[in-house]
Amino acid sequence: MGSSWRWRPSASSSPPRPSTASPRPQGSRGRTSPRPAAPWVRTRWPWPGSAPTPPRRRAAACISGSPGIRSAWPPRTLWSWPASALPEPKRPAPEDVATFRLTLEYDGTEFEGWQRQPAGHRSVQAELERALAEIAGAPVGVAGAGRTDAGVHALGQLAAASFETALDPATLRRALNAKLPPDVAVVSAAHAPAGWNPRFAAREKHYRYQIWNARERSPLRARRFHHEPRGLDVEALAEAACRLTGKHDFAAFQAAGSEVRDTVRTLRVLSVAGEAGGELLIDAHGDGFLRHMVRNLVGTLLEVGLGRRPPAWVNEVREARDRRRAGATAPARGLVLIHVDAP
Repeated sequence: MGSSWRWRPSASSSPPRPSTASPRPQGSRGRTSPRPAAPWVRTRWPWPGSAPTPPRRRAAACISGSPGIRSAWPPRTLWSWPASALPEPKRPAPEDVATFRLTLEYDGTEFEGWQRQPAGHRSVQAELERALAEIAGAPVGVAGAGRTDAGVHALGQLAAASFETALDPATLRRALNAKLPPDVAVVSAAHAPAGWNPRFAAREKHYRYQIWNARERSPLRARRFHHEPRGLDVEALAEAACRLTGKHDFAAFQAAGSEVRDTVRTLRVLSVAGEAGGELLIDAHGDGFLRHMVRNLVGTLLEVGLGRRPPAWVNEVREARDRRRAGATAPARGLVLIHVDAP
């Protein structure tokens, strides 16, 4: 009994205790056995339009650069998405080409008419196109309802412009008025159908000629009225005007040298309003007008109003179809384009 004795269980007397230690590593990198490749790594999905969800990666495989562990992601041979399943890159939508209907008011005193002129000459069309180009960032063409002459004013000239923009009509109107000169303004703007042209869409135009029939001149009216200091017979003017209404050949009232072949027009209204010694307004409504037609009509009516010709004389002038038989062309400053009726 001199030696110490301790009872030790044998393998047959007790069950084996589970081991928590890792198996002995084999190889230089500590792997116990080669890791089988995941079945989805080398698979190319055969069905079209399918978009498989990659399997969840193991924590050990996601740790890149950890000692003793090779990262299993990405695999050496990557699986590929079907072309139909790949989302297309989102591109900004291009701005649409919009057509705008613009109503203009301008004082024509400093302009050489509506139509674009050579460099160094002002025109309403050129001023509007310049302002639109600054807004659009590219040249923009403009079409007008009528080509007003040099010195002629407008209260309701129509114009059309088409260009790529996201601006609404109200914003475009404000932007244009900020860039246009003081003697031109856009009074209204609206969307119009593609290809809309006011020149061909116009059904009727309304012009007004303004006369200041006082003995003394009026500085405030000097730019917009024709001053006629001699007394006028308003009743004779009105009677002669009525004789010119209707559908007629107005070749005698077009500008000399015009090359228009069809000179037949319908003058629906030609009226005279006002009193002698004050403002006289001559309004003309028609489906179309020849060049200088309204001003030549006014010049012919003034011959009657001054007592030089009887009212019936205007019928002879119209039937003669000779420009030399009619009266002189009235000054441009008294003429205003009031309205253009165009759907």
